[in-house]
Amino acid sequence: MIATAARARTAAVAASVVALLAAACGPAAARPAAPAAPTAGTAPTTMATAAVQPTTAPAAARPTVKLVVAEHGLLSNAPLYVAMEKGYYQEQGLEIELTRMQGGGEMIAPLASGQVDVAVGAPSAGLFNAIARGIPLRIVADKGSDFQGRGFVALVIRKDLVDGGQVRDYADLKGRHLAIATRGSTNEIDVARAAAKGGLTLDDVDVQTMGYPDMLTALANGSIDGAVLVEPFVTQAVARDLGPRWRGSEDFYPGAMRGVLMYGPRLVSEDPAAGARFMIAYVKGTRDYLDAFERGVDKENVIAALIKHTVVKDRAIYDRMDPAGFNRNGYADADDMEYQQDWYVQHGLEPVAIDIRQVVDNSFVDRALTVVGKQ
Repeated sequence: MIATAARARTAAVAASVVALLAAACGPAAARPAAPAAPTAGTAPTTMATAAVQPTTAPAAARPTVKLVVAEHGLLSNAPLYVAMEKGYYQEQGLEIELTRMQGGGEMIAPLASGQVDVAVGAPSAGLFNAIARGIPLRIVADKGSDFQGRGFVALVIRKDLVDGGQVRDYADLKGRHLAIATRGSTNEIDVARAAAKGGLTLDDVDVQTMGYPDMLTALANGSIDGAVLVEPFVTQAVARDLGPRWRGSEDFYPGAMRGVLMYGPRLVSEDPAAGARFMIAYVKGTRDYLDAFERGVDKENVIAALIKHTVVKDRAIYDRMDPAGFNRNGYADADDMEYQQDWYVQHGLEPVAIDIRQVVDNSFVDRALTVVGKQ
């Protein structure tokens, strides 16, 4: 599906991206120069700041630009889906084609080579390692954090262990088998921080990796003691009586930067005007989503958009789960990503640290806010 929608790129660029990704997991001898990019929060003269004029001119007055967006159907992509269904991208003269991929790692090569223009993902050791190897992408906006101080990520402990009193507090996690989706991710930091609250280290627990649906099965058959789950799997685990929402991430890792929106080279350097217009629509979608779940404004239409585009098709779940939160003004949290990177470096998961503030490009959000205003 990507090939039919992608713009042509030279064979040399594609080959170099593949080579860089192949090397991304290996050690590096020295810290490379940071990729050329505007420092977060500044106003570069050749990026989005000079790319779009605040105008209410109809989209028909501008040539339509087609953008390919890689996504994975998760609830934390909500602003993207809401903006699509509300027509905000169309208002900005953009035609959006979604292409479904399994995860952020699968999206990096197409994003860097120009087959994909926008991608969603999570900050992780893998992402930072790829950037350290020269992958040309920028983190341009927030895509998931706590909702009104309550996390959409939680540690679920098996029901019999909680009911029987074997796991009462964080110190009781010692020796327990805990599942996470991937190593070198915020979920691994979740376990480390939870363990630390009980005077433990990551070495005191048995961390296993598996997919979220498999975690529910493993909780049911007793092969794991607990799992770091995201919504809607937290709600599903509770509904199936597999275990309680034992501790939410607001307790062990409040305010974690869990998702990011990324631009490839086309929107960063070749057509930043399109990148700026995309961001206007994205921020509007973010606010509509938050208004729906915080205040009930147009909630049924917002939920309909999520049912259409995400893997969560059961309407009833939306009334029970903790929704993902977002920054109303779109900004990605560079401070927390620096903390995450420090953790990966300390634990040998990221051999070469990158300059996070050269990778986080807030100029697109800055410009979008001149049009839609800050909140």
